[in-house]
Amino acid sequence: MDEMILVRFVWENCRLCGGRDAFWLEATIRGAELHIFPLLNEAMIEESKKLSEEAGMMAKRMGRPERTCCFLASRDLDCIRPFAPHYPVHHMWNAYSPFREIPEVEIAGIHEVTQIQV
Repeated sequence: MDEMILVRFVWENCRLCGGRDAFWLEATIRGAELHIFPLLNEAMIEESKKLSEEAGMMAKRMGRPERTCCFLASRDLDCIRPFAPHYPVHHMWNAYSPFREIPEVEIAGIHEVTQIQV
């Protein structure tokens, strides 16, 4: 379903989210509009849309061509930041990516992030 959000990675004690656990969220543009954009300010929404437009090829390579809107979100949802789809596996991490793959979870709304067990 287009509106579902896919969660595939966790960054425990994420330095970008104040040391809280953060999850990698992948959404279609429609899913982002429905579930994530209402929690973001206008600048973050525009950044997400820009990244989404540029992300088509990379999202396809990641195996999720329709999920071009990606975010790092803390479990308490106080920290939500847009990123390009390849951020968790980008070469910038070398062999030291802070992301840990978890079993895929599809959630119907962003507030379900609070319930994910790792």
